[in-house]
Amino acid sequence: MTMTNGMANAVSFDHQPYSTKRHGLNITNCDSEPVQTPGCVQTHGALLVLRLKDLKILQASENVEAVLGRPVETILEAPVRTVIGVDGEHRLRAMLAARPIDCNPAYLMSLPGAHGDAAAAILLDVTAHTIDGVVILEFEATGRTNALSLDYYELVKKTVARLQRANTLLELCDLATQEIFELTGMDRVMVYKFHEDGHGEVFAESKRPELMSWIGLHYPAEDIPKPARDVFTRTWLRPIPDMANVLAEMVPLVNPDTGIALDMTYCFLRGVSRMCSEYYSNMGVTATLTMSIRRGDHLWGLISCTYSGGPKYFSYEVRATCEFLAQVVSLHHNAAEDREHLIYRLKLEGVHQQLLAHAVREGSVSALIGNTPSLLDGIDAGGAALRHNERWRCVGNTPGLAQLDGLGQWLAKVKFPAALPLLYATDCLVRDYPPAAAFVDLGSGLLALPLSPGGQDLMLWFKPETMHTVNWGGDPHDKHVVTGPNGPRLSPRTSFALFVESVRQRCLPWKPVELEAVARLRLHLVEMVVEYAQQRSLLYAELARSNDELDSFKHIARHDLKEPLRGIHQYAAQLMEDAVLV
Repeated sequence: MTMTNGMANAVSFDHQPYSTKRHGLNITNCDSEPVQTPGCVQTHGALLVLRLKDLKILQASENVEAVLGRPVETILEAPVRTVIGVDGEHRLRAMLAARPIDCNPAYLMSLPGAHGDAAAAILLDVTAHTIDGVVILEFEATGRTNALSLDYYELVKKTVARLQRANTLLELCDLATQEIFELTGMDRVMVYKFHEDGHGEVFAESKRPELMSWIGLHYPAEDIPKPARDVFTRTWLRPIPDMANVLAEMVPLVNPDTGIALDMTYCFLRGVSRMCSEYYSNMGVTATLTMSIRRGDHLWGLISCTYSGGPKYFSYEVRATCEFLAQVVSLHHNAAEDREHLIYRLKLEGVHQQLLAHAVREGSVSALIGNTPSLLDGIDAGGAALRHNERWRCVGNTPGLAQLDGLGQWLAKVKFPAALPLLYATDCLVRDYPPAAAFVDLGSGLLALPLSPGGQDLMLWFKPETMHTVNWGGDPHDKHVVTGPNGPRLSPRTSFALFVESVRQRCLPWKPVELEAVARLRLHLVEMVVEYAQQRSLLYAELARSNDELDSFKHIARHDLKEPLRGIHQYAAQLMEDAVLV
C-alpha cells in the first residue's frame, strides 16, 4: 500500500475497501496493516465527513444514532446544521475562514449526548479539521457533565517552568512523567525511547506506588509497528479511552465523491488495531494515552500513559494540555541532549588539548600513548593503539601485534585507500572484518582514524563486547499465530515475564560527539605534523646555507689568506731580530 501525506488510496481486502472491524482479524503482518485508513472509529464517539464546498455530510460512522440520536441514513447528504444546529454551522464556517485546520484538529464546541439516553448527561467535545478536500467532525464523550473551559494557561505555566530548569535528558523526562501523571490521573506514565535498531526502552517513569517499576525494560521493535511509528511522526497524541471498545464502521466505507478511503491519520477517534487492543489487554491495560517525542522530524520516543481501572475518558482540555507538553518536551529534549553532549565534548576537548601539548613538546605523535593523559583517556573505550613510523604503540586492552597488523592492512586496503580518507566507526567489527572474531572480547567495536593518506599511520580505539544483558519485557521472539473467526492471524505474546537476551559480538554505539571530537583531534595532529615538517624544511634550508658559507670560508682560508699570513710571519721574524739586537 502506498501512503502519502494527506492522501491515502483505498485499501482493498478481497476486492473490498479495508475495514479493521471486518478484516483486522485476518492481518498476519502488523507492518502491513493500514492503520491510517482503518475505515472504523472508536465507539465512545461518532465521526462525520463533510464535503468542504457545501458542508453536506458525505460519510458518517454507523453509531451516530447512539451518540447523536440521529439514524445514519437520515443524515447522509444532509447539511451539517441538521446535526450541530445553525449556530454550530456558523461557528464551523467562521473557523474554516479564520484559521488553518488542515491536518490540525481544533476545538469547535461542546454538545450534549444522545437524547432519551443515559448518555444525554455526558458532554461531547466537537473537533474539526480538513484533509483531502473534506471536513472531519469528531464528537467525543468526555465523561464530563459541566461546560468546557479552555483556559489552561495557569495549568501549564508551572510545568513548563520546571521543564526549562532540567539540566539533563533524564531529569527532563522524569519531570515530564511526573507532570503528566498528575494531570491525567493515569496509573503509569512512561517515557519510552527508541534505540538505533528500533527496539524500545522504558527510560523514565511515574506510577502508582503499588505497581512494579518497568524502568530499564526493553521491548522489541515489533511492539510498535512501522505504520504506527509513521503516524506518530505526524501527530502528537493518540487517545484510546476504552481498549474494549467495539469499532463502528464508516457508512459508506469510502468517499462517494472520490471512491477513496478516509485518511484518519489526524483523527482522535481513529479505529484501534486488533493487535494493539490485544497487546494491551494482555497487559491488563484498559485505556491509554500516548504522545510523541520528536527530534526534528525523527521520532525519538513516546510518552506512554496506561490505565487499568476500566474506561478513562480525556476531555479536549486535558488532551490539548498533554499535546502542548509533548511539544515542549520535544523542544527541551533537544536542548537537554545537546547540553549533555556539550559537557562531554568539553571533557574530550580538554583531554585532547593535553595530548596535543605532549606531542608538541616531544615533537612526535608517539607522545599520545606514553603520557598521562593518554589517547585512551580522551574517549570511552577499552583500549587504544597508535601506528606511527611502522611501529605500534598501545594502551589499555588491545588485540596482539599480529592481529593489529592484519587489521591495519585491511583498513588501509578496504576503508582508507583514498588520498583524504575519513574515519571508520562500527559497533560490530566482525560483521565487516570476520578475523575480528578472534579478539571480539577486546574489540567488538572499532573507531579508526588515519593520520596519513592511504592509512599507513593510524589511531585506533577498541570497545569490548557488550556482554550486558537486556531486560526484555517479555520474550521478543515469542509470536503466536492463532485462529480467529476470519482465519489465522498474529496474536501478541501473552507472557511478559522478564526475558534476558545477551548482546554478543557488539558494543555500545559510538556517540556522534565522540566521532566529532576525534575528527578534530586528527585535524590538529595533521596541522602539527605539517607545521613540524615546514619547520624542519626551514631548518634544513638554514643548515644548507650555513654549510655553503662554511665551505666558502674554508676556501678563503686556504687560498685568499696565504699572502697575508706570509707577511705576518715575516713581520714576526723581524720583531724577533730587533729583540735580539736590543
